[in-house]
Amino acid sequence: MDVHVNLILSQCNQRLYLLKLLHHQELSSFQLDQVSHAIIVSRLRYALPVWSGFLSTDLINRIQSYVKTAF
Repeated sequence: MDVHVNLILSQCNQRLYLLKLLHHQELSSFQLDQVSHAIIVSRLRYALPVWSGFLSTDLINRIQSYVKTAF
């Protein structure tokens, strides 16, 4: 399970970098919010129901800290 969570968080970090690049291209905050929901939040929401019974507290804390850092 750790490998899968690491993969998803790594992909989300790459997408967060993409959002930073789009921010430098002067996208509005509304547009950045829409893109972030489309490429990051949707990915996490898709995976979390499947993970719910298998996550350790360490993995839950990592996911929560990522979400706090990203948004």
